Amino acid sequence: MVFTANVIASATHLEPDAVEALCETLARRQHLVRPAGPQRFPDGSPCQRYEVVHALYREVCYWRQAPGRRTTRHRHPGEWLEALFATHLNEAASELAHHFEAGAEWMRAIRYLRQTAATAERRYAHREAADVLRRERLMLACAMSRCMPAWVWRIPWHGLACSGAWKSWSRCYVSAPDRRIRCCGHERI
Repeated sequence: MVFTANVIASATHLEPDAVEALCETLARRQHLVRPAGPQRFPDGSPCQRYEVVHALYREVCYWRQAPGRRTTRHRHPGEWLEALFATHLNEAASELAHHFEAGAEWMRAIRYLRQTAATAERRYAHREAADVLRRERLMLACAMSRCMPAWVWRIPWHGLACSGAWKSWSRCYVSAPDRRIRCCGHERI
């Protein structure tokens, strides 16, 4: 997993310089993280990227946090990256989808998953695009089962040019008066 100190700082509400110094110290020891090369953000600011030395370290640190804290610590970086990449959202769509999915911001995650699928389709990576759209479909079901808004909202299913099955998906929505979920021809209360 590759990350920048700025993203960690936005998640933990610490100063970016303090997080950068901590990451540099850990990178010198090469026990938890190592440098992964520099990166420039769209605003022109440079930053150092780091990667976790072993996936097991990342998993242990991640799963030892309380679920609510994990959710919040994904939502804040997602919002920070969304503001940072405001004019270049396609470049960060996959990362934004990841953070908003883990941050339980379903509708934002769905929007960025669609952008990720469209990018994959333009690269002729049809299998990857289909996998992303499957994730989007599961996320929509999750969003519909967890939140029942008082207003009517609609989400059109966008299909891929390479797959007729994606085009056959209907509109899904929650109806406010009877609070029924209608999705792909099925209905439930």
